[in-house]
Amino acid sequence: ISIHVRSVYLQGLLVTPSEHWPSFMRRQFVDHHSRLERFSHSCGYSLVELALGWVRQQRNIEAVVVGVTNVSEFSSLIQAWNVPNPWESFESSCWSWSYHEDLDPRLWS
Repeated sequence: ISIHVRSVYLQGLLVTPSEHWPSFMRRQFVDHHSRLERFSHSCGYSLVELALGWVRQQRNIEAVVVGVTNVSEFSSLIQAWNVPNPWESFESSCWSWSYHEDLDPRLWS
């Protein structure tokens, strides 16, 4: 069995500044993401690097499927993939979110 994952950015939400999140998102989730943004800034990693780093540390995942719209975006993605994994220095479990309805785009308004 080979596990390939997609939507690691949660339909782009995880790499979007919290002030631009849709109004239907739970306020607590927006605040949680805002804290992640501050953490990202303070440790010098982009949100893309944090998301990809988390995926890279999952032992059961063989491949990640992402979409890009141009060569520049593709180059940035490769660069983000190749930075040292931020989660080797920081604990990722404190960033988990347990409200399934927020994490499943099929359930969004």
